[in-house]
Amino acid sequence: MPQRVRVAFLLMLAGAATQVLGLLVTVVRMGALRDQFRTKLAESGTTPTEGNLDAIMAVAIAFAVLFALLGAGLWLWMAFTNRAGRPWARITGTVFFGIHTLSTLSGGAIMATGGTGRVGLGAGDAASFAISGVTWLIGLATVILLWTGDAKSYFRPVAAAAPYGQPGEHPYGQPYGQPGGHPYGHVPPGHSPYPVEPPPPAVQPPPGDAPPHADGPNWTNPS
Repeated sequence: MPQRVRVAFLLMLAGAATQVLGLLVTVVRMGALRDQFRTKLAESGTTPTEGNLDAIMAVAIAFAVLFALLGAGLWLWMAFTNRAGRPWARITGTVFFGIHTLSTLSGGAIMATGGTGRVGLGAGDAASFAISGVTWLIGLATVILLWTGDAKSYFRPVAAAAPYGQPGEHPYGQPYGQPGGHPYGHVPPGHSPYPVEPPPPAVQPPPGDAPPHADGPNWTNPS
């Protein structure tokens, strides 16, 4: 395995770890998010009960865990399939990086327009945005490593091996028209190259009848 692919594999494992780190940050901030929900609902003229807030936070935690596990799973999937040299895995990982780039740019736009006061799971939060930025840098380094240097030859499709492990060997011998070719492949000395039909079965006489003899009379049936 090329050194570039090995380093890219370790970076993708680190990318999976950033998803878990982002989940921990979200869980730690749940108290602050609860207060933000209460404030925003009060500003809109709604007085939420504690039960309503509990339900909202339960849904928020469920989505946070779901997206974190999904993100970590994708990182691990790409890590092991790229380490195995699958050409489609390198392309798929690059597409995922493009999607994450768009997500990071949208988060940066929210930060630039003063969206830090919005309620959410960290779309406008500085800590969550920092983790997203680190994840983006990991993805960028991974894509560069997978598409440059000796990694390019590592992901080239492997040519199919010749049948029976011999270079140029035909599975059924030499084809017709080739020097020394035979339709049934290699024939051992002393054997017929064509299938031999088995002899017909011998006719058995009925019970009680003696078999006919070609050189003498038939004593069983004197007539």
